[in-house]
Amino acid sequence: MVEDRKIQMLNTLPKIDRTKDRMADILEERELSFLFPLVKIQAEMTKQLQLSPRTEDLANWILVNVDSAYHTSHGFISALNDSDIQVHHPGSLTGSDYGATGEISS
Repeated sequence: MVEDRKIQMLNTLPKIDRTKDRMADILEERELSFLFPLVKIQAEMTKQLQLSPRTEDLANWILVNVDSAYHTSHGFISALNDSDIQVHHPGSLTGSDYGATGEISS
């Protein structure tokens, strides 16, 4: 339902909070992360890459923590790429680069 309506989730946040990471935190705080599961997955993948940039560690984390239904989805692949870019090229992505729906684009 939320995806069908393309709710502009990032636009509902104050300008200073218009990032995927902040939105993921807010959704988690309000127990609403189920609305946009890939936002939470991306935030967690970014944290994992910051803890250990080793590909093997991230792959193992994904196998254990991410539902296999996401593994081949365009949204998941995009989230994985964005997480990698955030960690290895900080500052190259901004909140506006993600789109305004709050869901990771496919």
